[in-house]
Amino acid sequence: MLHIRLFGQVECVLDDTLVPLPPSAQMLLAYLALENQRPHSREHLATCFWPDIEAHYARTNLRKTLWKLQHALSQTSAIAVQHDTIALNPAHATTDCHQFEDAFQACRNQPGSHFTPEQCTLAHDAVALYRGDLLEALYTDWCLIPREHYRHMYLVLLEKLLAYSEQTHAFDDGIAYAHQVLRQEPAHERVHCTLMRLFYLSGNRAAALRQFQQCRHMLATEYQATPAQSTRSLVEAIRNDDAEAVRLHALGEQVRFCQQTNATAEHLQSLEADLETALRDVRIELARLRPSAPPAHD
Repeated sequence: MLHIRLFGQVECVLDDTLVPLPPSAQMLLAYLALENQRPHSREHLATCFWPDIEAHYARTNLRKTLWKLQHALSQTSAIAVQHDTIALNPAHATTDCHQFEDAFQACRNQPGSHFTPEQCTLAHDAVALYRGDLLEALYTDWCLIPREHYRHMYLVLLEKLLAYSEQTHAFDDGIAYAHQVLRQEPAHERVHCTLMRLFYLSGNRAAALRQFQQCRHMLATEYQATPAQSTRSLVEAIRNDDAEAVRLHALGEQVRFCQQTNATAEHLQSLEADLETALRDVRIELARLRPSAPPAHD
């Protein structure tokens, strides 16, 4: 079985052995693995990878690249080649990003604080697959939007695991997850607050206070902003060694987060409805402007 890794650097593993691929073959394999829902025409692939050269030269480049890929993977049937189409054969290949997305879909509708142990394991294994941003060395158009899509899913899973860790008092795990989020988003104020609570509840009040200073510094650096009132209330509770106020802050954060999530969902639904209306108006206008077909002649 062929396993393709698209997070971080592209890697191709066949029966636990890393298969070296030339850069052009890597890019073709990455595209087929990422867009594996359907076969792709040779014309489409040639235009996608070599848009700035004449069509017959692009088709020649595709043939050469496909030969290199098939030669490197000659011991597997992972590449399905037809006369006009090329595809990845899912019966003979797996991809880390699709395994990751399957885990995300299994967890997406469950708040992290309500995770079952099985969901926690599933999410934990998924974030372990994320060795870096999707195809991090490539900057072609076809991978930029998926890259942000998977990065968003990664952060959502980490925040769910963070909430689960706080709920179950798994403080060390939660601290590790929080640091993973902050490496991606250094000015994420809500995660800074969670980390402050985790440090305090694990008995490290000095680290919690240092985390507030780091939060304040990052907000000023990234956004020229100051911490929110709820964050300042939390640090005061930590300074006063008020454990009950710290726990109440966690409950308040859950309520605020749910409210923000619901408001965002309603806003997106409204935008979607507006977009549908605009598209319908465009179709009507195009139909009105389209010239009528000439009358048929006997």
